[in-house]
This record gives sequence, C-alpha cells and structure tokens, in this order.
Amino acid sequence: MQIKPSSELRNNYSGLMKLSREQGEPIFLTVNGRGDSVIMSIEDYNAFARELRLEQFMSEADKDIVDGRTVDAEKVFANIRSRLNIKAEL
Repeated sequence: MQIKPSSELRNNYSGLMKLSREQGEPIFLTVNGRGDSVIMSIEDYNAFARELRLEQFMSEADKDIVDGRTVDAEKVFANIRSRLNIKAEL
C-alpha cells in the first residue's frame, strides 16, 4: 500500500500515476498526516466498481433468500417457456 502526502500529487502527478499503474493498486493521499483521497488508474477503478456492484448484488440475493423471497427454478423456466411458447423437452 502506497501512502503519499497530497503535495506529491501537485509536485509529481505523472510519477504517482505511473506508480499506481505499475503496482495495480491505489495510492492513498494524506493532508496533515490524515487520510484524504485515493488515486488510481481508470482501469483499476472500473474493476473495483464492477466488483463492488457484484458484492452488492450478492448481498441483496442473500437477503432475499433469508427473507424467503425466492421462486423455484422449475417455475421460472416454465414461465419463460410459456411466454416464448416453447414446449419443455424432457
């Protein structure tokens, strides 16, 4: 994990971005010794955002299961086949 003072962003932006891309990790910036911001490449951000959305989706799915909001897969596929007017193959 890289932690740098925020002045480093102003003084060495290209160096910080190169470091972030090479390491494939975010760089944490501080102001007066306290965490303030995070910089990362757009590719790393997009990967992070996709993973976060997947975790949120899975958390919602787990809650649905716990709360009993589920539908039997056979019923779901039967409904789809019915809508598409497809006969079930057994």
